[in-house]
Amino acid sequence: MFLDDKKVESVSFNWCNDYSSWRLDDVSSEIEEALSIFSKYDLSIEKPESIYQLAEFSKKVGLLYRDKKVSDADARRALALSDLIFFNDEIAAFDTEIAYNDAIEIVRDNLSKWDSRFDLICNEEGSIRDITTLLDKLLHKRDGLGERWEFEFYEDFVSLPDGSTVKGFTFDRDYDRDFVEFLEYTYSGIDNYKELLTKFTLLKPELKSRVNKLLTSIGDKNQSIDSAIIDFIFSLVESNPATNDLIFISNYENLFNDWQLTLLDLLKVSAGLT
Repeated sequence: MFLDDKKVESVSFNWCNDYSSWRLDDVSSEIEEALSIFSKYDLSIEKPESIYQLAEFSKKVGLLYRDKKVSDADARRALALSDLIFFNDEIAAFDTEIAYNDAIEIVRDNLSKWDSRFDLICNEEGSIRDITTLLDKLLHKRDGLGERWEFEFYEDFVSLPDGSTVKGFTFDRDYDRDFVEFLEYTYSGIDNYKELLTKFTLLKPELKSRVNKLLTSIGDKNQSIDSAIIDFIFSLVESNPATNDLIFISNYENLFNDWQLTLLDLLKVSAGLT
């Protein structure tokens, strides 16, 4: 989580929420008419305050015809009102399903719009061409998105319901693209991709250029580069002048063929001899 960023928008859903409450307002005039019939004959009934009280209310309105005090006209009208007011669990399930589908479409649209603002987006595992594919993966999991979920949108990252985040990057120099290509073709890690790219984009342009050149020289010998090596090169260029780079690479190449230990150890020794 990038704590300095402010949330721009969020889209959430909870299967347990009431998505049918609007129906109570929709039949408010019918409810008042039914109440007036009860009042006309001094009959007692409570006004429904919740959509889930409509079923019982509707039933009582429909049974008015059994009371001999009620006129035939009022009894027939009460039966009609009972049908108009009727509400059951199937209707609630239908409303919830509609609300869910609407929420998913809003999420998909927001993801696409957010994605379009950046030159590259990535999660911990690598770059992503289309962020909506992550939504599809979540939807096709065994339990889908779960009972309750939320997508949180920030200026340059999105927090997904599974706890993962996707970061967006806007490139203002070719160095950034070169580093991304390096990660995609040479980096051996399966995580920290997003963290490494974030660190790189924060470097000064002259340091970015040096990082790319040094990593390219190391990778040219068909070496698999991990996050520890990349972090080491970051530190190296930040703590040493550019004039040391050629000496560092020369040391690396001279020692490479006979080196028996790890690549990171070789780089540390090469830097120490600079």
